Amino acid sequence: MKAHALWLFPLLAFLGGWALHPSQNPSAPSAAPADPKAKPEASTPSPASSSSPATVTVSEPPPVFFPAHLTAKEALNFPGELHRLAAFAEFLKTASVGDLAALYRDWLAAQGNSMAKDDYYQLLFERWVELDAEGAVHTVIGLGGHWIYSVMFTWADRDPQAALAWLDHHASESAVTSGSELREKVLEVVRQAKPEAVSPGEALRRIRELSKGDAGNPTHITATTAVFADWAKQDADAAWQAALHSADVPDGARKYVVGTLVRVLAPSDPTRIQQLIASLPAGELRDAAAADFTGILGTQNFPAARDFALSLPEGQARIEALKNLGRQQLQKSSADLASYLAALPAKDTEDLAPFRDTFEAWLGTDPAGAGAYLKAHLPPDLQPTAQQSDAYYWMFSSWSGRDPRASADFLLQLPPSIGTKPLNYAVARMARANPAEAAQWVAASPEGPSRDALFGTVATEWAQHDLKGVTTWLNGLPPSSGKSAAVETLAQQVMSTNPDDALAWVRTIPEPARREQALNRVWNAWIDRDAASRWRDASPNLTPAERAALGGK
Repeated sequence: MKAHALWLFPLLAFLGGWALHPSQNPSAPSAAPADPKAKPEASTPSPASSSSPATVTVSEPPPVFFPAHLTAKEALNFPGELHRLAAFAEFLKTASVGDLAALYRDWLAAQGNSMAKDDYYQLLFERWVELDAEGAVHTVIGLGGHWIYSVMFTWADRDPQAALAWLDHHASESAVTSGSELREKVLEVVRQAKPEAVSPGEALRRIRELSKGDAGNPTHITATTAVFADWAKQDADAAWQAALHSADVPDGARKYVVGTLVRVLAPSDPTRIQQLIASLPAGELRDAAAADFTGILGTQNFPAARDFALSLPEGQARIEALKNLGRQQLQKSSADLASYLAALPAKDTEDLAPFRDTFEAWLGTDPAGAGAYLKAHLPPDLQPTAQQSDAYYWMFSSWSGRDPRASADFLLQLPPSIGTKPLNYAVARMARANPAEAAQWVAASPEGPSRDALFGTVATEWAQHDLKGVTTWLNGLPPSSGKSAAVETLAQQVMSTNPDDALAWVRTIPEPARREQALNRVWNAWIDRDAASRWRDASPNLTPAERAALGGK
C-alpha cells in the first residue's frame, strides 16, 4: 500500500467503533446521519453542586448508522469527509469485482469532475487487488492505464512474488510495463516493504536484466542503490564487497552505490568506513567516497571531518571534501564559513573556482560578506582558464538574476579577467528589466573595452522589444567607441529583416577601418547565407567599395 494511504485505516477503525451497521444495532433509527459538524454538548453544574468545583463533561460523538447494502453513490454522498471515507470503506466490504470495475470506469469518465480523490482510489485498489489482482491490472490498462502504478504497488505490497512474476511474464508488452521502469519501481517497492521476498542478489540480477545495457539510466541507478541501502542494514560487509565486485553493479553506478553505503553506515561506525575508504584503490571511486564520508562526519564531529579532509592528498577528493564542509558552515552562518575558509591552508584557497557552488550560495544570503572575501582573496593578475572563467561566471549568475544592479556594481571592482563575463550577464539582466536605467549605468562606468561591450549588450536587449526606444537612445549618444559597439550590435539584430537599415546604421560609425570591419561582421552574422549573398550582389544601396569588401563583384 502507498504510504500516503496508511493513515486511513487506523482512522477508519476508529470510525468503525461508533459508525455501526444496522444489523449490529437493531434499534437504530432510520433517520438521516447526524451532522458531523455538530459541536459536543457540555453539561452544566446543577444549583445543588454550586459549592463544589465546576466540572465539564463531553459526550461521546453521536453514532452514525450506515444503511444495509450501501451503494457507492450513497457512500460518496455522505456528509463530512471522515464519514464519507468510512461509508466508502463499508461499501467496499460487500462490493463485487464488477461493482469495482464499474465504479472505476465512472470515475475515469467523469474526467476529474467526480468526488473521488487519491484516498478513494487507493481504497478501491486495495479491495480490487484483494479480490482479483490480475483483473484489476488488465481493466486499468484497458481503460488507459492512468492508475497502473498504484494498482501494481498495491499488488506488490500484498503479494510481491505474484506481482513480479506477472510483470516478468508480460515484459514484452510495453503498454503493460511502460518499458522496464514499472517493473523496476515495483521491485523497489517490494525490497522496501518486504525485503525477505526478494534477496539482494536476486534484486540486482533483475535490475541488470531490466537495464538492457543502459546502465547509466537514473531509474536503474536509483533502484540499485535502494537495494544496497537496505542490504547494508542487514549485512554491511557483504553489501560492501558486492558494491565493489558484483557483476550486477554496472561500473557507471558503482560510485553511487558506494556513496549510498557510506551515507548509511558512516553515522554508526565512522572509523570502520574510514578504514574501508582507505582500502579502496586510488581513483574516482575512492575520491567520491571520501567526499561523501567527509560530509557525513561533518554533521557529527566537524573538527574530525576537517582533519580528515586535510589529510587527503591534493586533488579532486580533497577539493570536494572541503567544499562539503564549507556548505555545512554556511548553513550555520556567513561568519562560520568565513572563519572556516580563513583557517584553511593557503594552497586550498589559491583557486576559488572549485568553490563555485559555495560562493554562489553565500552571495545569495550575504552578498556583502561574500563580496568582501572575494575582493580580498582573488588574485588581481589571475588569468583564468576557460574552466575557471565558466566557474566564476556561474558563481555570480544567481545573484545577477536577483539583483543585477548590485551585482554589476560589485563586479566592476573585480579584475577584468574575472569580472568581465559575469558583468556582461548582470547588465543584460538589468537591460531586460529597464534598458534606460542600464544605459545610464553603462555610460557612467569607466571607459575601456569592457564598457564598449556593455553598450552592445544594452543595445541587444533593448532591440528585442523596443526598436524605437533603442534608436532614440543611439541617436542621442555622442560619437564614441561605445556607441560604435552598440550600433554594430543593433545592425546585427535587424540585418536579416532589413539589411538596408542595418547598412545605414553601420555607416554612422565614424572610423573608416572600424566601419568596414563592422559591416563584414554584421553581414557574416546573417544566418541565411543565400539571402545574404543575394543582397550583397543586388542591393543598389551598397557602394562598389562596400560590395567588394563583402567579397562581391
